[in-house]
Amino acid sequence: LFHDEEFSQIWLAAGTNFWELCRGSLGAEFIVVAHNHPNNNPNPSEPDFAHLAWLERTLEPLKITLLDSFVVTAITVTSIKTVRQQKKEAEDRKRLAFYERARAERSAQRAANKALKLAAQRHEFGGRVAA
Repeated sequence: LFHDEEFSQIWLAAGTNFWELCRGSLGAEFIVVAHNHPNNNPNPSEPDFAHLAWLERTLEPLKITLLDSFVVTAITVTSIKTVRQQKKEAEDRKRLAFYERARAERSAQRAANKALKLAAQRHEFGGRVAA
């Protein structure tokens, strides 16, 4: 255990339970957690995202902010929060594109209906449109 007034570092063994982490973090305003992926896959897994969300919810009443959670491999370090944000932004863009496409389709359908009505009126009035 390393400690000074500005920075504390707590190393926990695999399998350490969450409350041991909290006990070591009491008095902290912020924490950062990291775990390794021994297979060197730097991508956060679904359980990694679920654990991040759980940590954020659990630490909030303790007034401890989880700054980030990292996946560490022999090759790189990946921020789970950053990847989560990138996924959310990609989902938001996809959702927006869907709604814009649906709106364009509705607009095109209205224009087609209007054109059909106009064509029907022209046919009914011998090529002239009724006023």
